[in-house]
Parts: sequence; C-alpha cells; structure tokens
Amino acid sequence: MSFDDQINRIKEKLIIAKEKDAGLKVFGAGRHKYVLNKPATINDIRSFENSYSIDLPECYKSFMTNIGNGGAGPFYGIYSLGEGLNEITSSKAKKYLGRDCIISPEISESYWLSLNKKIDENEDISNDDYEKELGRIFGGILPIGNQGCTYYHGIILNGDHKGKVVNLDSDRQKPQFTYEENFLDWYERWLDEIISGDLLEDGPSWFGYLMGGTDREIIEKFLMSDDETFKSGCLKSILNLKSIECETVKIIEQQLSVESEHLRIKLIELLVKFDYEIARPHLHTLLTDNLLCFFQFICWYAPDKSQEWLSVAEPEIDKISDSETLRFYILLLEKAGVDYGPKLVPFTYNVDMDTRVTAFYNLGRLKNKKDYLDHLIRGLYDESNPVVHTTLQALSGLKDWELFNHYREVARRFTKDEHSILTKLNSNLRVFGYDNISILENNENNKVEKKWYRFW
Repeated sequence: MSFDDQINRIKEKLIIAKEKDAGLKVFGAGRHKYVLNKPATINDIRSFENSYSIDLPECYKSFMTNIGNGGAGPFYGIYSLGEGLNEITSSKAKKYLGRDCIISPEISESYWLSLNKKIDENEDISNDDYEKELGRIFGGILPIGNQGCTYYHGIILNGDHKGKVVNLDSDRQKPQFTYEENFLDWYERWLDEIISGDLLEDGPSWFGYLMGGTDREIIEKFLMSDDETFKSGCLKSILNLKSIECETVKIIEQQLSVESEHLRIKLIELLVKFDYEIARPHLHTLLTDNLLCFFQFICWYAPDKSQEWLSVAEPEIDKISDSETLRFYILLLEKAGVDYGPKLVPFTYNVDMDTRVTAFYNLGRLKNKKDYLDHLIRGLYDESNPVVHTTLQALSGLKDWELFNHYREVARRFTKDEHSILTKLNSNLRVFGYDNISILENNENNKVEKKWYRFW
C-alpha cells in the first residue's frame, strides 16, 4: 500500500502547523519545536527490524523514511528508532517486541484485570517474574513517544490492529486505543487540530483519547454502531466539542428513548451542555434516577441555574448516601449562594464514614464555623480516625477554650500518631501554647462536661 499522497499532505501540514503555533502553545511543542530528525534509511529500518525480529508497520516506516526519524509529534514528540524501548516492558525489549500483541480496541476491564492478575495478587513477585508478566501484557507494542509522567503512546506491531496507535500507562491502567486506523492517520489528525486551533486552547491536551471529526460525523458513527463501548466513546468525543449543530441536538434527544440507561445519562449530559432548555425536562428524570449526575451536570454546565433547582431537589436530599454526591450537592448550594451549614449537619451523623468526613470538612470551610462548634466537637469523638483527623482540620485556626478539654481527650485516646491525628492536634494546640504531651500534664479545668457523644 502506498502512502505517498498522505506523506506529501503531512509535509505541507507540518509547515502550516508550525506557523499556526508560532508561540509553541500546543502541549509538548516547547520541547520538539516542530523540528524533525533526518529521515531514516531503508538500511536503518532493516537493521532495526532484524535486531528485534519484528516487521514494522508500513505506515510507520513511511513516516520514518520520508518525514523524519522521530521529532515533532503529539505530546512530547515521536521517538527515533531504538529510543524509549524499555519504557513499558523492561530492559529486555528485544525479547518481547516480537511477541503477539494480546490487547485490542475492544479490551474489557475484566480482561485487563485478568492479564494483570499475577502481578496484582502476588506482592512477593520476583523481579524476573514481574518482567516476564510485563512482557506478556505489553508484548508486540513498540513505544513511540512520551505523553508525560507514566503515559506513553505505542504502535501495534502485529495482528489485526497492526499499525494502530495505543495510549499506554506504565502503571498499568487499561490501555486506550486511538480511533484512527493507523499511525499516519493519527499523526495527520494531530496536525489538523493544530491548524484548526483546537489544540491551541489553554490547559493540558489529551489528544488521541477521543474521536476526531465534526459532531455530525461522530453522531452518524454513533447511530450506525451496536457496540455500547464505541457509542459511549462517540458521546464523550461530542462532549469535548465547543459547540454542536441543532440537528445533532435533535438526534441526541431522540435517542433518549431507545438507548441503555448508561448511554441515556451521557445523552442528557450533552443536552445540558449544549441546549439547557431542551435538557430541562430530562434533568427532572435524572433527579430521581441518578442524583450524583443531576448535581454534576448543573454544576458543570449550568451553574447559573443552580438556584432554581434547590427546591425541586430538596425532597431527594435524604437519598444522598455517599460522599461524592454530597460534595456536588454542597457545590450546588455554594453556586446558588446558600448557607449550606444547616443542611450539612444531618450528614455528620451519616453511617457512611466518607460522607461524615465530607460533612465535617465542609463545616470547617464555613466562615461562621464557630456557630457549629458543638457539632464539630462531636466529630472529635467519632469512632473513625479519618473523621477525627478531618474534624481537627476543620477546627484549625479556632482558639476557643471550650475546645481545650476536648483536645485533651483526643490526646488521651491517641497515644500514637494514627492517621496523623497527633500531628494535626499539635497544630491546633499551638495557638493555646500546648502540645499533646503538655496538655495531659495540665491539671487545670480537666473536668470535661459529659455529653452523650462521649459514650459512643
């Protein structure tokens, strides 16, 4: 297969992209500066292939021999031949590159967990066995570039998906394949998004993790597919766009009646972002079906509408039973300009520890947190160490002698610095001129009023 026409387009687009991003705003451009290395020769390619007993994909070889042996590219650029070989597998890349690739775009979470089972379930795994497992998991994939931290992109060397680019994490999060058919399509899309200005936006770029194309192109792919994972990827990609056409909005609303619950939630999210008025009745449905997403979507896409939803949401608040939903409920209250202190107090009694942690933490954020001193004191006697630590954090900065004897009780209860409780206690005691040792030596006012929460 000849890639001559595409190679010529890429050469032209590289010039245009460099001019478009003269200020090097695109993520990673400050490092590669749109400079490419001298192209590799056919002999260079053959020598590399023979050394590792592999057959490089034609699309990748065309790039390396006609455009450059590494250099400018997505994130921090493209590796030259032989660079970064040990980033994912081990120091024995020669042993693993020629293996069959055992992952694919359809990889499920359960399958990925099964591949990692020997590593994850064996804390005493030897270095040799760990290396063998990495080679088995990531075999047949050539690292071709670094994205920062533990993230890389690689190219599949064999099998049905040979030539396709995959996003990898050396900490073994599940790989995510790019949507383009091959390396050159992926590289050209990167140039297209620079030229269009999409990648010039402020903030980190996760190029290649979502689908390229217009909203109409992506929604058509969505409608033609029966694969829920692929359809979910389509909706995520549309969500990443700045705007969509009215016709796409209509299609999204129409699909609400035929898709699974998982996809319906994503469709409603799109409506809230792109057409709030159309989304309004569907938010009512979400209020009873998924309270977390209800709060999230309003906070993310319609914060100026927070006030109008408070009374509607009130009957559902008792259903909040996890910390994440509580966190977004608090955020909604904040965006609506409501004093959320009184609404938080019931959650300090919640049976879920993380929910209590969130409640006490946010009481500590209030400017009038002293008004809730009795509730905060109760948190010091909680059976859960994380709650005690969070309550101490919430009380930080308060010099109220009513706290003194309760701090003494914390010092008596914790003789070791469990969950950094003594460290935080000492920070709070500093304003009184004490620490966890001297407060126990103090004999003044050591009678503590017995309240019911002392007897948990």
